[in-house]
Amino acid sequence: MKKLFRLFTILTCFAVNAQTITEADLLGDWQVSEVVFDGNYYNVEKDSLSISGDYAKKIKENSPNATDEDVKKEAQWFVSSAQTFKVVVKPGYLFEAYKKNRLTDKGTYTLPQNAALPIVFKGNTETIEFYLKDKKLTATVIGRGSPSTIKVTFIKTR
Repeated sequence: MKKLFRLFTILTCFAVNAQTITEADLLGDWQVSEVVFDGNYYNVEKDSLSISGDYAKKIKENSPNATDEDVKKEAQWFVSSAQTFKVVVKPGYLFEAYKKNRLTDKGTYTLPQNAALPIVFKGNTETIEFYLKDKKLTATVIGRGSPSTIKVTFIKTR
């Protein structure tokens, strides 16, 4: 029985340690890989934009003469932002955010005790919670206007 208890204790320790996020897991450059906003989906690597029917309908209600091409152009501002945005995570729990290679924000981040909890990035302009899963950083940002919710996924590039 004691051997079984020891084995259970060792396995539990391994399971807990496997679910811990370390600073080393985050260090490096993170590029946007995909974005979901107002039901639209953009994949940066494939340069593929899928526009939702609700989004297209909203654009066409605001501009009755709008064509499908106009709807795509309306979403294009978001695509260009996604293509040029990156986060650099540095030693000492520091990060910098860039858009078009221009520094837009910087700050610190804190690691959770458990991988199921968020990594909190606190910058000069806002605080965002990220989750690390399958070597991808994902954040859902609640906007005040349109788009109302943006889900951004990053992959490490170096």
